[in-house]
Amino acid sequence: MELHDIFPAVEIIEYSFYYLIMGIILALLLFYFIFKTIKRGKRKKIPYYLNILEHCNLNDSKQTAHKFTYYGKYIVKNETQINILEDIDHTLLAFKYEKYSSSLPKNIQNNIKDFLQMIRKENV
Repeated sequence: MELHDIFPAVEIIEYSFYYLIMGIILALLLFYFIFKTIKRGKRKKIPYYLNILEHCNLNDSKQTAHKFTYYGKYIVKNETQINILEDIDHTLLAFKYEKYSSSLPKNIQNNIKDFLQMIRKENV
């Protein structure tokens, strides 16, 4: 008696290893492009924030103090710039909580302009 419903062994090609390798490669490429996009986005923001700070009204001390506190941290890159920004923030702290806004003294205005020129030179 012979069995007619049993077939001979057939070789099945398994692609799961290739799918795993492709998945890992695609995930790495995705992370690479996300990282590059985020890094490129940061570089674009520095001139934008620098432009905001350069065009702020230095005769309005309250507005200038708030803008430098908020946007200043986005334009500094190294320790020297951070120290200069902290000094400017410290001098502007007195103007930040005034009831009525007044004009900034000339020495503070000059410090701000010099700081912004230094940042502009390094980002060109």
